[in-house]
Amino acid sequence: MASDGRDEIIRNFDRVRLALASDRWTLSPDASIHDTAARAAEALGVKEILAPSLGSSHLATEGLDVVLDKIRQHQRTRASFYRAFDYAWTLNPLNYTSLLECLYQQLSLEVLADIDPRHPNWRKLNHIAIRVVPTGSLNAECLLDRDFKYVMLSTPFLKILQATLATLKILATRGRQVKRNLPLWVRSNHLNGRYVELALRDDFDACQGDLLNLLADVFYYATHGELEIPNARAPRLMDTVTDKGDFDYLILYEATEMFVVCHELAHILEHDLTSRARTSMEEHQADYYGASLYLIYNSMNMKTAHGFLSGPALFFSVMRSFVMCRNLLGAIQKEARWDAPEYVDEENVLKSRAFVYEKYNKEFGTVPDTDVTYKNIMAELWILTAACQVAILRQFDARRSPSLDDLLPKSW
Repeated sequence: MASDGRDEIIRNFDRVRLALASDRWTLSPDASIHDTAARAAEALGVKEILAPSLGSSHLATEGLDVVLDKIRQHQRTRASFYRAFDYAWTLNPLNYTSLLECLYQQLSLEVLADIDPRHPNWRKLNHIAIRVVPTGSLNAECLLDRDFKYVMLSTPFLKILQATLATLKILATRGRQVKRNLPLWVRSNHLNGRYVELALRDDFDACQGDLLNLLADVFYYATHGELEIPNARAPRLMDTVTDKGDFDYLILYEATEMFVVCHELAHILEHDLTSRARTSMEEHQADYYGASLYLIYNSMNMKTAHGFLSGPALFFSVMRSFVMCRNLLGAIQKEARWDAPEYVDEENVLKSRAFVYEKYNKEFGTVPDTDVTYKNIMAELWILTAACQVAILRQFDARRSPSLDDLLPKSW
C-alpha cells in the first residue's frame, strides 16, 4: 500500500487515465464539441443546459460502511474464492472515489465468486476493479493494464439513465390522473408504460417541457460529457420519489447499470483486451455471455420480478433513444458529423443487439414467455423514444406538428 493509503491496482488506474485523454475514450471534450452542444440547446429553445447530479441518486442514502460490510461478509462466506484471488484491496475505503464504485464493486464480486472454477477462463477473474469515470463517451469500456483489469463506467450514461427514469416517473404520475379512456398502443404496464402513453395522448403539449428538458441533457452529455454540473434542469430521480411504491425506479437504475457491468465482465472473460476496438460480433457475444452473468446477479438480488428483462431493455432503449435523437437533431441542423455512416450504423447495431437479446431471454428465461415479456417492455420504453422525436420535430416546425402515431410502428 502506498503512502496515500491506496492499493496499487487503484494507483495504477490513475496513470492509465492520463493515457485515456488522448484515446477515443476522451476525458476532456474539446471546445468544438461544446459549441455544437450549445447550438443544439439554443435550437431546442433551452437557454442553458444543466444536468442532474450523481449525488442525487439513491446511492446517497446508503453509507460506504454499509457496502464495505457487505463485501467483508461476502469474503467470509465465499472464502475459497478469496483464497484463489486477492481482493483484500476492496475493503479499503480510500480505493473508491464514489459510493457508486463501491456498490458496483460489491455486486460484481458476488457475480464473479459464483462463476464455476471449471470455467476455462476462470483464472482471469483476479484483479478486476470497477471504476466510474467522467468521459466524453456514453459507452462503458474494459481495459487491461499490466495484470490489472478495469471496467470503466461512463458518468454521462449514468446521468442520462437517471434523467430518463425520472422523466418516465413524471409522465406515469401524470398518466394516472387521466380520467378518460383512450386507445393505447402499449400492451403491457410492467414499467408503467401505459400510464406514460396515457399522459402523452391526453395532453402532449403539457409533456413537451419535460421531454425537452430530458433532450437538452441527453444532447449535452452526448457531446460534452462533464462530470458535474450544478442546478439540474432535467429532473433528478430522487426528487421524483414520493412513496414506497416508487422504489422500483431506483431498483431499475441499479439493474440497468449492472447489465452494463456484466457485459464488460464478459468481454474480460471471453475476449482479447489488448485490442481496444470491438467488433459487432464481439458485442453480441458479450451480450450473450453477459446474460448468464446477469442472471447470477438477478438471482442474488430479487428486487423486481422482471429485473432480468427490464435492465437490458432499459440499456438498449436509452442508448437507442440517445443515438436516434442525436442523429435527428444533427440531420435537422445539417450537422455533417452526425450524418456520417458510422453514426447511422451505430443505431443499426444497437437495434440488432436489442432484438437478438430477445432470443437470449428465451434461452436463459426461468419463466414461460420471457421473450414475449421482454418484447412488451421494449415497446413500453419505445413510447418515450417516439415522444422525444415528436418533441424535436414540433420544436423545429410547429406547422408540421407530427403525432405520436406517426412514429409508432403498426406492429412490434
